[in-house]
Amino acid sequence: MESTRRVAIIGAGVSGLACIKACLEEGLEPVCFEQHDQLGGVWYYTDEPRPNQGATIYKSLVSNRTKEMMSFSDFPQPKEAPPFLPYTQVHSYLREFADKFELMKFIQFGVQVQHIWRADDYDTSGKWLVRTAPVAADNNRNTCPQTSLFDSVMVCSGHFSKPFVPKVPGLEEFTGVVLHSRDYSGAESFKGRKVMVVGDVGDLELYKMMFPARLPHSSLAVIGCVGTIGPIFPVLEIQSRWAALVLSGRCKLPDPQSMQEWLRSNREKCKSKIGRVSLMVCTLPYCEDIAQEMGVRPSFWQLLLRDPYLAYLVYFGPAFPTHYRLVGPHRWAGAARHAKLAVDNTYSATKKSAQKPEHCFSTKVTIVKVMFTSLCVIALGIVIGISY
Repeated sequence: MESTRRVAIIGAGVSGLACIKACLEEGLEPVCFEQHDQLGGVWYYTDEPRPNQGATIYKSLVSNRTKEMMSFSDFPQPKEAPPFLPYTQVHSYLREFADKFELMKFIQFGVQVQHIWRADDYDTSGKWLVRTAPVAADNNRNTCPQTSLFDSVMVCSGHFSKPFVPKVPGLEEFTGVVLHSRDYSGAESFKGRKVMVVGDVGDLELYKMMFPARLPHSSLAVIGCVGTIGPIFPVLEIQSRWAALVLSGRCKLPDPQSMQEWLRSNREKCKSKIGRVSLMVCTLPYCEDIAQEMGVRPSFWQLLLRDPYLAYLVYFGPAFPTHYRLVGPHRWAGAARHAKLAVDNTYSATKKSAQKPEHCFSTKVTIVKVMFTSLCVIALGIVIGISY
């Protein structure tokens, strides 16, 4: 009997939590290493930056994405939560997610990953060696390194894990304050002062922003090393789910040559559109592409025959993450119901009425259902007529 495949997951932020759950769904054995004492990654706020911390948030931060787009596909935000969440509620939601799916027992807190390299038999097995060490309280020094063998690795440390300060001519002579965004916690100290913000971008050879294209085995995935035009939660989760399917062998990647061709094509598209290579993706088309690869992208015609109103919402309404739990691997029995209530759930906390979401728009929903069903029947009749 084949033993369970072990997967090392680096980081217990949003990506790491999604990866743990996705691995469990696929029957893999996740081992997550988190160097800090709490889950949440960037959403875990402390007054002072933690040693070796990457990106940080500030006290007054409120998400600029609605709560439905800050949710995992099968774990909706509570309807009493505000439409736009302060960081405290995002972090609480992540803890609740971990508790709901019993993820905490797979996380080793206070353990830092020092190095990853190919196992001696990598050419045939695709396995990796991962060296870790406990993080000591004094100056973040590591003690007692340990090396373990894993079938696969999922890197969830993000692409903002190490502060980068560009070399700007004359910066040494500048007498003002130079502050990396990682160390920013609030605007109070900059009140009444002129501030210049500087940013930069990088390039990695990752197939679909996830898999190193030059490796002979599909046993390493990079999750969350991407910027998004749109909400990032759906991207992180669908990357995690696809990676788990690939690592388990249920989904296959193209051959290395095809992945290289995709990289060249993507570079050309980026340069033609924005003049440079970018790690940015548009959330919806990117998620749709990955969903197609996974077999979780719902078909309009199949939904139409099953539930015309649901088909209308999925294809003509907001693109909620829960849509990717309607069909395919690891579908969620509550996905259809939540897809119908998601819009109302987004702003239900702002209502004065105590009516249930099901009753708030019952008349409007009934009218829309009748109109849309009628149109679908007419369209279906036309299609059948044309086919004959």
